[in-house]
Amino acid sequence: MPAAGTPAWLWDVFAVTTPATALTMLAVARGWTDRADRRLFDRLQFAATRADGKPRRLATAARDIVALGGDTLRILFVLGCVLGLIADRRATTAAALFGVAAVARLSLFLLKRVVRRPRPDVDRQAVVTFTSSFPSGHTFMAVVTFLAAAILIPVGMPPMLVDVAIGFALIAALLIGVVRVALGVHWPTDVAAGWLAAIAWTCGSLLLVGRLLN
Repeated sequence: MPAAGTPAWLWDVFAVTTPATALTMLAVARGWTDRADRRLFDRLQFAATRADGKPRRLATAARDIVALGGDTLRILFVLGCVLGLIADRRATTAAALFGVAAVARLSLFLLKRVVRRPRPDVDRQAVVTFTSSFPSGHTFMAVVTFLAAAILIPVGMPPMLVDVAIGFALIAALLIGVVRVALGVHWPTDVAAGWLAAIAWTCGSLLLVGRLLN
């Protein structure tokens, strides 16, 4: 059961996304998704190639979308939220947001080191990568950062605005992942696993934080 002050639906989402993440990881490890991964990857690559010679705004938009999931903008976003919460005398919430994001980043690094899935074998000179492919770090960290902020920061806001913030976090992170596939740096299941795992991680972390603070 969720602790007092924690959204009641966190447990339900955690209970659904955790086994879904495990099944996705098992399917990838066993190679069950290889054919579907390759087919969807090729289609997104084809679409990206066709768009590349068209309006340059598409390439610029793709670059900007991916940047939202990168470390630089995410760190600035978290620091801005933390400073704002501290200024609002909500140091406990600020610590919770920072802790959830920081531990998630460390866990992602360790997971990539363990799995070591190769990146797609395409020419991607425009994009530099430093880690293995599974899961999508941009997708994972975007969900954790934006979703945790959308849940922790609003106080006294109408429920509809909170729902919009949560929906934006999930859709923005998924869009970041799709663009990463189009750029040739991830398989589709990297994005799916990152998205599901991040939702499970965020919900589980906030449930734990809620219990520790109550």
